[in-house]
Amino acid sequence: MKTLKEVAAPIPNAIVDGPFGSNLKLSDYVESGIPVLQGKNITNDTFDWFDIRFISEIKANELKRSSVRVGDILLVKIGSIGYSAIVDSLQEFSFAIIPANLAKITPNPESVDTKYLHHWLTSPSAKNYLLSSASKTAQPALSLGKIKELPVPVPPLPEQHRIAAILDQADALRAKRREALAQLDSLTQSIFIEMFGDPKSNPKNWPLQKLEEVTLKITDGEHLNPEFSEEGMPIVMAGNVLEDSIETYFAKKVEIGLGEKFRKKCNPEIGDLLVVSRGATIGRMCEVTIDEKFCLMGSVILLKLHRQKIEPSFLNALLKHPVMRSNLYKTSGSSAQQAIYLKDLKNLVCIVPPITLQVQFAKQMDTISKIKAIHAKSLNELNSLFSSLQHRAFRGEL
Repeated sequence: MKTLKEVAAPIPNAIVDGPFGSNLKLSDYVESGIPVLQGKNITNDTFDWFDIRFISEIKANELKRSSVRVGDILLVKIGSIGYSAIVDSLQEFSFAIIPANLAKITPNPESVDTKYLHHWLTSPSAKNYLLSSASKTAQPALSLGKIKELPVPVPPLPEQHRIAAILDQADALRAKRREALAQLDSLTQSIFIEMFGDPKSNPKNWPLQKLEEVTLKITDGEHLNPEFSEEGMPIVMAGNVLEDSIETYFAKKVEIGLGEKFRKKCNPEIGDLLVVSRGATIGRMCEVTIDEKFCLMGSVILLKLHRQKIEPSFLNALLKHPVMRSNLYKTSGSSAQQAIYLKDLKNLVCIVPPITLQVQFAKQMDTISKIKAIHAKSLNELNSLFSSLQHRAFRGEL
């Protein structure tokens, strides 16, 4: 067993994080130049080149300590701790820059296979280490020192190649299931466009209203760090909000009385929407579909809808439209670390078709949701099998 630092390349800044917030501000971004990668470019522990922002070459040279190249590994160190991805392409760019919520690892090819190392980083053992090493704050954070000390099992390179190849094959099955789910998401957007048109150009001339005019409440969770407990009420953070569901099983907990106090301000119920307001998964949202009491941390915004005016399925699909997502990402202050603010969300202008048409859309979404549930169940089973395979692989039992 070695540390991550010991298997990193013998070069300066082989393991490095992004610049401190004040060194990379919103005003530094330009239309073209050197790309800046974000936490949202990591999806299912794979690299996704989309919605890329840029800084000038001059600014990038100032921040060259935090540069990333193809073959490096990105790791989320603030917010949704532990998600990682191999940078497999930077399009035509020779390098990119990372912000403060990411860390970069350049592996030493003479010590460790990059794919093997990434499989280790995604294993339950490594993720548990990273999560337990993070600060116990509302916005969990990993220090660079803790990242460097991550234990890594290091068998001989030929064995690493063999393990990586086996895990790659198994992971390909999960990727196919995720692709099926992604196609269903595309179908959702296609149905949305067919029924309602583009929400930006509004070709069907639907009435326009601010989001606060079609909701009963828009608020967020607790901003102060509560005392967590072993048992009690789940307190949902950014990392517990998924695209189609809320993960409460692994969520941290607070005592029931404290949770009930938090719910007096912010009481999520079936039919509400949750939106991640900051961190690596900013903009991720889902409808509350579980009949379980839970409370929220400040990184999650609650939208309680006026059901006579707007349907959850409609608003969920509307806010996930690329144009609306882009508008959400733009609602940030002077910091380069994006955030969605309540006042901006309340003023977000939305199309509001007749509620009868929204209900028709919701019925079609219900049918798609049932199909997605079947695929999701299969994916969960594959994830469990993959975790078991990883466990055996890194114990030398394959």
